[in-house]
Amino acid sequence: MRLPSQIVSHFLRFADLYRVGTVAAAVGALILVFGLTQPINLPRHNAILEHFNQLQNDESRLGEAVLQLNFSLSNNYDQVTALMEHMRATERELRDGEVARALRQDEVFMQQLNLLQQRLGNKEESLEKFKSRNAVLKNSLLYLPLARDDAVRDLLRDSPAREHLNTLMEQLLINRISGALLDRNSMESTAAALQQEVAGLAPETRQKIDSLLRHIRQIDQLERELPSLVRQLTSGTRNSGLAEAYGKFYNQHQLQASVYRLFLLVATLGLIAYVVRTYVHLREQSNRLELAASVFSNASEGITITNYQGVILDVNAAFSAITGYTREDVLSKNPRLLKSGRQDAAFYSQMWQSIRETGAWAGEIWNRRKSGEIYPEWLSITTATTLRGGIRERTHYVATFSDISQRKKDEAEIYQLAYYDPLTGLPNRRLLADRLRQVLASRSHSPGQAALLFIDVDHFKTLNDIRGHDIGDLLLIEISRRLKDCAREADTVARLGSDEFVVMLQGLHVESGPTAAQAKAVGEKIRSNLALPYWLNDLEHICTCSIGISMSSEAVSAEEMLQHANTAMSEAKNAGRDTLRFFDPVMQSAL
Repeated sequence: MRLPSQIVSHFLRFADLYRVGTVAAAVGALILVFGLTQPINLPRHNAILEHFNQLQNDESRLGEAVLQLNFSLSNNYDQVTALMEHMRATERELRDGEVARALRQDEVFMQQLNLLQQRLGNKEESLEKFKSRNAVLKNSLLYLPLARDDAVRDLLRDSPAREHLNTLMEQLLINRISGALLDRNSMESTAAALQQEVAGLAPETRQKIDSLLRHIRQIDQLERELPSLVRQLTSGTRNSGLAEAYGKFYNQHQLQASVYRLFLLVATLGLIAYVVRTYVHLREQSNRLELAASVFSNASEGITITNYQGVILDVNAAFSAITGYTREDVLSKNPRLLKSGRQDAAFYSQMWQSIRETGAWAGEIWNRRKSGEIYPEWLSITTATTLRGGIRERTHYVATFSDISQRKKDEAEIYQLAYYDPLTGLPNRRLLADRLRQVLASRSHSPGQAALLFIDVDHFKTLNDIRGHDIGDLLLIEISRRLKDCAREADTVARLGSDEFVVMLQGLHVESGPTAAQAKAVGEKIRSNLALPYWLNDLEHICTCSIGISMSSEAVSAEEMLQHANTAMSEAKNAGRDTLRFFDPVMQSAL
């Protein structure tokens, strides 16, 4: 049989909820900290680094493409345009895309991103200038030989103008090949000399020479502007600030993550320790519950558990063995079904008052078994409490009881053996002395005198020796019966041992005559009754007795009074037996 689950859950509910709540909170905290130990999503981190590398690669490829265009190694302007657009798209992704969403919270990174946007804008503007000027330069260089040939046809072979024109062309081409710039003073001086030489020629010739000079000056101007644009477009990458900002951001969060990892480690170790401790505690608690269940099931005492309203929730096997009721018979019922009716309402009122005031009660009570038999039991009731909202409330009652029928029988037997003669059933010397002390102690508030009649059967030893102890015992039993018939209900007839009997008379009042005379009358009645014939197993036997009488007084104790009666009895025997004598102080002095 087990303790009911509702009782166990009631006592453990708050502890279990506390432990579950604690573990749940700890797990939630660990999950949160675990999230913080991963500050940067790895795919996003790789994507950001890929964007940085793409920017650097695109800028390097843009510089290469510009150089190829500058040195006429390529005429593909679409490539530089596509590279520029790709760089712009990468910048927009870093600014607006999901991959750098957390990174945009960093102020330093945003500053570098704004600088990147500004640099790309400047680079884009420079690229557009480069494309237009480089295209014009290439077209001018292609047109220049044709224009020169057309102008030379109008000049004489040995004309100084032709020589000046060839000088300009040589300087332009040589500088173009060597990468140097024209000396503008020399160029202007030669151009002025050329224009002076052709001043007298036909207008059409002069127009051709002027157009050719404009192309030479335009080429010179473009040659001077393009290197600067090329340098802007081919300069080394300037995105290191962006990568450095991201590196600081990453390192900072990695440091925070390390702190969180350390905290996570400590918290995990703490949680593990708590779980181990809780496991050990629950294991101990489980062992205690198993032990409690075992004790509950195997206890020799009956156990009843009720709620605060007195409804039975569970009983153990001993309950059924003692009362005869099964567990199913009493569940959801009140223990009053066991009442015998021997205790009144006042008894139960005092019992429940004690339980309400002290939380417990113990005492003897009479109950009724299922068979109807009334039996005594020793009952203990305790109150079970629980703490709710800082207030301890009573929740259950636990009653333990045991059947004390046999104990009471044993006590009665022990009492009988201790205070009564086993042969005659009369009080023995111990009980007589106790009653005599009580009588003597109560003389102050209970008027009257007491007397002791010490009775010894004459020649009893002879009967035992001749007829045997069985006949002797029958005589003693018959003598005890006759003594009880001679005594009053308030008096005490006792057997001290062997053939010695004592009759204690109490409440002898002067109004009824002298107390000694009352005692003597009882003694004579006893002597005459004991002298009547006895039939002992069809054997007629006649015996006499010697009686000694002592009277109570203020100065005599119970032991002394008994001794005086014995002394008086000895005097009666000395006087020839079958007589009675009063105790005489003079006699005591002689003895």
